[in-house]
Amino acid sequence: MAKRQWTRGRGTREDSFNGWLGEALRQTSARWRRDPDTVQIERQGRDRLDIVVDDRHMQPVVIETSYGGDRDADARKYLDRYANIDTGIAVVVPPAFKAMQETEAREALSLGRPPLEYAVLQRDGHRFPSSGYIKGTVRDLAAIIPAAAVTRERLADLADVVVEHIDRARSILEARIPRATADEIADVVHQRSHMTGYRTLLVLWLDAMLVQAHLHSAQTPAAEALPLAREVSAAKLVAAWEDILATNWRSIFKPAIDCLDKVRRANRHAATAALRELIRAVDAIEEARLGDHINIAAELFPKLSEDRKSAAAFYTTPATAETVAAVC
Repeated sequence: MAKRQWTRGRGTREDSFNGWLGEALRQTSARWRRDPDTVQIERQGRDRLDIVVDDRHMQPVVIETSYGGDRDADARKYLDRYANIDTGIAVVVPPAFKAMQETEAREALSLGRPPLEYAVLQRDGHRFPSSGYIKGTVRDLAAIIPAAAVTRERLADLADVVVEHIDRARSILEARIPRATADEIADVVHQRSHMTGYRTLLVLWLDAMLVQAHLHSAQTPAAEALPLAREVSAAKLVAAWEDILATNWRSIFKPAIDCLDKVRRANRHAATAALRELIRAVDAIEEARLGDHINIAAELFPKLSEDRKSAAAFYTTPATAETVAAVC
């Protein structure tokens, strides 16, 4: 989609609301504030997108606002029209905004009074909620955008690709790591077999890689960091993770480092070969533009674990809960 589709101009009261809402959305994210073009606002024309959120870290999401009528219709229309948009959000504009001046409206949006009502519609026919609307603030709306940007169908397809890389990495480790080390790993990640132990370990490393990449791209102090190297080595990766661990993110990086140390001591070349498969998985995930919600593990475990209860036990302990949480 060309940026010129979303040029600005003078508009109606509903168009003015789009400008206020778009600016309020920008203020919810440091990255969106740094790049105002991330939230693109249309204030002119009757057949153009109201608001598009496209920060290049996730699939674009269209937001269509309305005071009345078929509140889902425009969002559905644009999903049909634009092949690279999977998600539209229909926002019901509270009638009170019709009478507000700009300063009053901006304050009302920042306070969440009155609340917005909105529904998420996706190309695959999914609507959340199935009927009616969610009530929430602008921050609530902003939080749901990256989480809903990709359909479950596309996420499932991506998970299949990632699982293929994980299983290749698992085969490398199974063939070249001593049984005693495999027993230690299975015990650490609460799995009953070497196969699922390695799979769980590899998802743990994958999540650490994704968080590392995110922290670097978000320019956070934690990863003034080293970017995630394409030519990875176990030793360099441990050093990068230890730098991040010194700042924060213990729940992800401490177990990832401990396990990687065990594997590289057992067979350094096998560790590096397995990590290279995970780099390919990271590339696939980044190309899919999933946004900041590093939750691929939640999609992977039903495909990977022969014992889902054991897998869940590991991934819901306080020490590793962040692994499947959103990275904000």
